[in-house]
Amino acid sequence: MKDDTNHAGFLKSSAHYLGGQVLILLAGFISFPILTRLFSIEEYGMLSLLSTILLLGTGLGKFGLSNSANRFHGDSSVSVETYHATHALGGMMTGSLVALVFLTFPAIALYELEGGISPGLIQVVALSIALKSILSIYFAFYQASRRSSTYNQLLVFQKYGSLVLSLALMFTLLPGLIGFFTGLAVVDLFLLLFMIRSQYGDNRFGLEHFSIYQFMKYVKYGFPLVASELAFILFVRLDLYLINIYLGAASVGLYSVAFYLGTYLQRLIITPLSLAVVPTYLKIWRDEGVQGTSQFLSKVANYLLIIILPMAAGVSLLSEDIITVMASSKYFAAAAVMPWLMVGIIFYGLYFLAVAGLHVRRKTNIITILVSSALAINVGLNLILIPRYGITGAAMATALSYGYLFLITLWTTRATLPIRFNWPMLSQSLFAVAAMGVLLSNIQANSPWVDIAIKIPFGAIVYTGIILILNADIRGQLLDKLKPAVRRALRVSPW
Repeated sequence: MKDDTNHAGFLKSSAHYLGGQVLILLAGFISFPILTRLFSIEEYGMLSLLSTILLLGTGLGKFGLSNSANRFHGDSSVSVETYHATHALGGMMTGSLVALVFLTFPAIALYELEGGISPGLIQVVALSIALKSILSIYFAFYQASRRSSTYNQLLVFQKYGSLVLSLALMFTLLPGLIGFFTGLAVVDLFLLLFMIRSQYGDNRFGLEHFSIYQFMKYVKYGFPLVASELAFILFVRLDLYLINIYLGAASVGLYSVAFYLGTYLQRLIITPLSLAVVPTYLKIWRDEGVQGTSQFLSKVANYLLIIILPMAAGVSLLSEDIITVMASSKYFAAAAVMPWLMVGIIFYGLYFLAVAGLHVRRKTNIITILVSSALAINVGLNLILIPRYGITGAAMATALSYGYLFLITLWTTRATLPIRFNWPMLSQSLFAVAAMGVLLSNIQANSPWVDIAIKIPFGAIVYTGIILILNADIRGQLLDKLKPAVRRALRVSPW
């Protein structure tokens, strides 16, 4: 009975999380075409760099305390006041310290870009680092206490509130980047005050509840996880800094547009998939062990590929039209990097499955080592390829380093939790992708909107049709799914 209750609770939490993620994804879809048109290419590059600084600063500023807030929730060895005070006040201290370092030495993070950014903007970004560091800990309180509905409502409010206020400020009092980041900071401040009030009401805690011993205990647990998180952020985004150093902010703007569109596809497919797959393979691991988990992950990997391969190919073929529609024609040159970034997205989706073997064995330290080695390779490739090939070189480095990360992770987990690929099925998928690409390349329209409207459904029909013709298993599964629906339709038919 308890297991059923836990399972129902998990499904409810998952539904809340997925619904929140869809709304957050939609907010990004709304804001992207607005911001790319409001800002110049160079300003959009600055926006991307400052957003990366904010992400890194927040990751460092929370100092692992958001992780420990989840881990030590309900710990009977300390009082509730000490638990909250140590996490909250500790987060204020560490977040403010990181913000102060950035405020004092902005050139470390911004390199040559600093001269083009006002001191006021630097101050606002520093304030945002401090606020988001503290907010991450309060969000962790909500997660730990399983208030998933409220947690997701607050996340959605943060996203949409920031979007509305930032745009309002940019169009009125504070045009440009400072208006955008001021909107983020104001909404975060309001949200933090609301969460403090909601969390504690009239029950206050003070410095007397803060424990140095507990703080060190929480940091000892959480900070190693931060190292892994920061390594992955750097792995994904360090190329923006290197592009800025070699080519300038305008090139960062072009690359960021293509990067965002690639990330959007990643979040559209892989993030919801991970929500369903991770708890499932953990349960299978407990119940069936290596063999059952390996079979499950292998099946997911093969089906993921036959879904994501045509989507990545379609985005690459339509990259010029998509960028024109989503970002405007001034970012047209970004289309050249899309095919390489799509290759990176495919490898990322496979890596997320390959790394399961290390998660189930709780060897997270190995994950950090693998990601750090991929980061080193990524930096080396960028240093070689950006001077020679520009932003296309950065995209090539991304694809190659993601490929390395997937392959080295697959090799590392080959004995503990192997993933086996169905090569005949993948060969059929690649053939269908190639046929789809040839047919789509011969369709031309005078408008990017018309081009997209025609090619996407036509490409989906062609790819699906070829797969169903070539693959008897998939065809049989589809027919098995359709038969009950057909029978029901025939029963209710007036004829």
